Amino acid sequence: MGEFLLVAFLLLLAAGVVSGPVGKSRRRRHPFRPGGPASFHGPRGRANIDHLVITPAAAVINVDSTMWSARSGNVHERNGRVFHGSVDRTRSVAAARYESSQAALALGQPVATAIAVHGARITGGQITLPGVLIVPAHSLVALLRQIDHATGPASPSAARPLAHRAARLLPPCSDHR
Repeated sequence: MGEFLLVAFLLLLAAGVVSGPVGKSRRRRHPFRPGGPASFHGPRGRANIDHLVITPAAAVINVDSTMWSARSGNVHERNGRVFHGSVDRTRSVAAARYESSQAALALGQPVATAIAVHGARITGGQITLPGVLIVPAHSLVALLRQIDHATGPASPSAARPLAHRAARLLPPCSDHR
């Protein structure tokens, strides 16, 4: 799974969205830099947050990075449930939503949920469910920018303290499972 998180990070790095080395095995916090988000990686107790992104406009997004094989079929929604081929992935969606709710409680502000799918195609290009957006991993940077722009103008005076609060309240896991 670490190599897939690295791919997600490299996509963000290539777009100039985050900076610094990463890999799930390192579980590092990427420092806030002006014009870019702060990103926190690694499990945090029962809420296993892959990436917590704070945009320059102080929007907070929990990005759940997942590898679903293209050989198993497309990702699609049917009657409010998410399937990867014939496998019901609704529990994975509920887990990501739970992780966001825990981060929101800790930070005292809403946390959006995005699931970045590596490998499998998503029927219709993306899936929108209550509180969750499922997108192909290659679309993640565009989604983060869209959320940031919808939130409002860049606000380092709001984003920087939020990043520091997240670093304090949601520290990376120190074990190496």
